[in-house]
Amino acid sequence: MMKVKLAKDNGTFTFTVAGDINTPAARELGKELHPAFEKAKRVELDFSQVAYATSELLRILRMAQDISTTKNVPMTLRNVSEPVMNMFRLTRFDAIVTIVP
Repeated sequence: MMKVKLAKDNGTFTFTVAGDINTPAARELGKELHPAFEKAKRVELDFSQVAYATSELLRILRMAQDISTTKNVPMTLRNVSEPVMNMFRLTRFDAIVTIVP
């Protein structure tokens, strides 16, 4: 079961995601994430506590990246676990989003 905690600090919205991200969980994350671009100056996602994610996460993050570009609100993925990073590498998703340790 996925859990999301949102922290706001000086316009930076940090989503700390924990648990496995299956398809329904990825869609739920999108419902929380996408509106943040209306108010945030920067959006960060901490995936250090995520060991598994379905490809639906790629779709949700791709939509978020498009919103990020349109709204000129930077989006960064942080602390991506190795299994999730492997999915990003295999799909070349790591080439279109900013990922930092």
